[in-house]
Amino acid sequence: MTTATEATAALAAEIHRVLAQFESDSTVVEDGALEGVPEMAERLSVSQSFLWGAVRQGVVPVVNLGNRTLIPVSWARELAASASVRETA
Repeated sequence: MTTATEATAALAAEIHRVLAQFESDSTVVEDGALEGVPEMAERLSVSQSFLWGAVRQGVVPVVNLGNRTLIPVSWARELAASASVRETA
């Protein structure tokens, strides 16, 4: 028989494993994909501090999941689609 403490520890370990898998796979669900700030900063080729500033100012939509701040991948796609391309002379 397992004790309540052992069961709690096993549950905590399983939650940690699932969260670690989620963190390493930003394409869990294509339409509802979320990425952390470091991954999104890399995707957008901006610094993490720049992106965190935009998050704090409310410019970037976020989903808070526990202590993680996640950004919808769809937002980055929309941003890229609406960006204008400048031609250099």
